[in-house]
Amino acid sequence: MCSEVNCILYSARCYGDTCQDLCVAVGTVFNEILVWSLSGQRVNNRVSVAVTLRGHEGVVFSVRFSNHGDQLCSVSDDRSVRLWQLPSNYSNQSGVVVSQALIVLYGHTARIWDAIVLPKGIISVGEDAACRMWSLSGECMQVVEGHRGRGIWSMCINKDNNEVITGGADGSIRTNSLTPLDVGVAKSLATSWEVYLPENRKPQSLVLCDDVTALVLTTAGYLYKVKLDRCLSGSCELLEADPTYAAYSVMSLSPTGGHLVMGNLLGGMKLLPLPYHGVNSLHCSAHTGKVFSLHWTKLGLLITCGPDGHMCCWRLHDDKRLIKMADWLLPWCKHRWLSAVTEGPSHHIVCGDKKGSIHLYRLPSDGDGHLVEPLLTLKGIHGPSGVTHLCYNNGHVYSTGRDGFCRQYELNQSGSLVELAKCKVFKGLEWIEKLLFADRHQLVVGFHSVDFVIFNVTENKMLYQCHCGGGHRSWDLYLPQQVLCDKATSVFGYIKEGRVHFKQLRLNVGSRIILEGSHGREITCVATLSNNEGSVCFATGSEDTSINVTEFNGNTLMCTYTANGHISTVRALSCCHGNGESLLFSGGGRALLKVWKVNILEGTGTNVAVVIHCVCHLCQLLLL
Repeated sequence: MCSEVNCILYSARCYGDTCQDLCVAVGTVFNEILVWSLSGQRVNNRVSVAVTLRGHEGVVFSVRFSNHGDQLCSVSDDRSVRLWQLPSNYSNQSGVVVSQALIVLYGHTARIWDAIVLPKGIISVGEDAACRMWSLSGECMQVVEGHRGRGIWSMCINKDNNEVITGGADGSIRTNSLTPLDVGVAKSLATSWEVYLPENRKPQSLVLCDDVTALVLTTAGYLYKVKLDRCLSGSCELLEADPTYAAYSVMSLSPTGGHLVMGNLLGGMKLLPLPYHGVNSLHCSAHTGKVFSLHWTKLGLLITCGPDGHMCCWRLHDDKRLIKMADWLLPWCKHRWLSAVTEGPSHHIVCGDKKGSIHLYRLPSDGDGHLVEPLLTLKGIHGPSGVTHLCYNNGHVYSTGRDGFCRQYELNQSGSLVELAKCKVFKGLEWIEKLLFADRHQLVVGFHSVDFVIFNVTENKMLYQCHCGGGHRSWDLYLPQQVLCDKATSVFGYIKEGRVHFKQLRLNVGSRIILEGSHGREITCVATLSNNEGSVCFATGSEDTSINVTEFNGNTLMCTYTANGHISTVRALSCCHGNGESLLFSGGGRALLKVWKVNILEGTGTNVAVVIHCVCHLCQLLLL
């Protein structure tokens, strides 16, 4: 085989079962794709180029034939995926030039390494560590992430399980279902509704009770129950009409889903038993003015916030009446109202406010009406945009904010709240609304610009993303207990342009990890943490700014913890031991030095490393 121009070939692919039927396609350094047929025309006993495909604006990294050999898919340094229609009977032709691709796909943010064309769509992978699934009409059906570092280098299709298998620069192998390419399945994974309330009433707030029921309050004070399986105006059932809750109101659902609490502009509060039939509601005056927020704790305490930072803690007694347990006072600030609450050990209540501060209170046995100030305040720890969520998990307190950070704290019985670690989820996500722990996975819910997102921090992958207009609106998210189960249905609801929108979705679409990876870039340093009989634990630093703690038991390597926090390459690691603990010192780019406390917890078969960030020092260099 020959061509008129001798050049470097960056890729090649064959198609055919016999030598007589064999066709060869190659991608060149000159942005062209050359196709030969061994049964084609010959010049000086060399096979001439049958078809030349032109259109790419960069080196062609990969070419693949379709199942029937009549189409060709190519990817390039120009970050495009192109699908070409080969001329009919091209094997008997010579010198044919095709300059127009059937489809040109853009979406990858870096070079694309490979693409596969299937009867129902196209799969592409690239240097941005993303696997994109495209329909044959050019629509991106799903973006799968999870690999770390310098991209996804290879992939193949498992037709028996209808999945794509990808191998990344981080050394991991992952599988993802191809069901998003099936239009019918894709619709079942994310089904959308728009709800118009009777008489064109305008919604102002909503609460999701479960995956089929929502409560919507209008600007006129009408409370409706909406069944999501029958989202027509006639399916909205009017539960109650109260003009004192018109124009402004806040709502919150109890942890068990058995009660709905509502607050209004006059300081009034109403408790409704669910399901509600118009009777047995409880009315009381909670504050002297506007009720700014209502928050339930996991154990069923209700925290309300009114004017001048006044907070009340209530306990529901016999499902019939609310008993006030404490009166608390938020420290003075510009936006002085409660935004997040969680319970800690030893009757401690951790609160976050709209000004980004976190406060610690202790729950007394009886409320005496005196305003009690916080035991401890971490002022402005999440910046001026506020604390959005607090939770208590595995002996630690976690907080999120609109500064894009997740923070971890240790709460002692003595009442000290110490920050242990902080991290950003991913670049650009500045509004984190909630942190969830499910099935050993850490999930983050938030807003990325005008999109609502659910991100799996543990697997470094986006689970769900949809356009909703941003977080400045009433919205709610219902997640079942087994949120990552294949059959579990989650619901996202929000109000936009005078209508209530609902989206039913499944967060797990058949993704799994076959082989765990390590760092996504070059490993620059190693330090031994422990060397016991039959097991070695060591820390590695990398160009990807992370520190991995890995255990080697003589047969296998397992990463037990990943610590983040460096802003550039981790260049040096050193460890000192004493009293059953280890201090790990890490030095990185931009003159950043960090100290970590490492505890190796011995378990059955596998040791677990707990890494706590202690202190850091950033040298400020003055360049003259």
